Parts: sequence; structure tokens; C-alpha cells
Amino acid sequence: MPHLYLQLEQQLRQWLKPKDKRHLQGFAESVAAILQSGSASLSHWLPYLGLAEKGRNSCNQ
Repeated sequence: MPHLYLQLEQQLRQWLKPKDKRHLQGFAESVAAILQSGSASLSHWLPYLGLAEKGRNSCNQ
């Protein structure tokens, strides 16, 4: 998994207590994508969303 995604998830977990951990994972992934792209425009950060998912899948195999 990308380091930024992991760091964001760890930090957010300190303040947010979601009912389902997938909500926090999705939020951390979106924030990481926005930061990596340097733009809040969906078309700019959308390509970065797959990074964390690829990392999760490779860890589960």
C-alpha cells in the first residue's frame, strides 16, 4: 500500500470511529488521491484511487 494512504488512515483512525472500517479506508484513499494529484478536480485525482486498492488486494493473496 502507498505510504501516504497508510499514514492518513492511521491518523484518521485516532479521530474518527466509523461503523465500518471500509468507510475510513475509502475516505483515506480519496484524501491521499487528492493530495497526490495536487488538485481537487475529480478528473485529476481519480487515477490515483486504484493505488490503495491494488495494495489491499496484494496483501490478501
